[in-house]
Amino acid sequence: MNRMQFRLDTMNLLLYISAGLVMAIPGLLVTPGRSSWMAPLLAGLVLLTVAVLRTGPSEAGTALALLIALNSSYWLSYLLWSVRPTLIKRSPPYGEDPFAGAVALWALVFLAVFFYQLIVFVYGALQGGKARTISVIGFLGLIFQSTVTFRDIWIGIEGA
Repeated sequence: MNRMQFRLDTMNLLLYISAGLVMAIPGLLVTPGRSSWMAPLLAGLVLLTVAVLRTGPSEAGTALALLIALNSSYWLSYLLWSVRPTLIKRSPPYGEDPFAGAVALWALVFLAVFFYQLIVFVYGALQGGKARTISVIGFLGLIFQSTVTFRDIWIGIEGA
């Protein structure tokens, strides 16, 4: 069986980095009553999909790269949302948090990708050799990332 091998060359690495940066833009764009922040998030998802397909979707290394790219992108977006009032010298209005909509969409993305990564990491752990090592590292990272990020998303949506 001719399986695709994980290959993270310069072009694929640039795809992951650019997707992560584009997906972080909603942290700066979210405003009450507007949904223009969805465009960069969806564009970043398209770039991530291309990167995953280019690096071999069934490889543990691909799922690990996706885990790192998505997690860094979410937290960068969160950081940009947090420093946004300082950058634009204006505080968000009181009441409903406009970033909650972006956080809810992030929750859907994380949930869909969580199951993909879980399947790839378990499959890789059942194989032998280098795939098992990458899968175990990825699985532990996925569990840690999931507990921290989903907790933060829950707090963001609930407004606590």
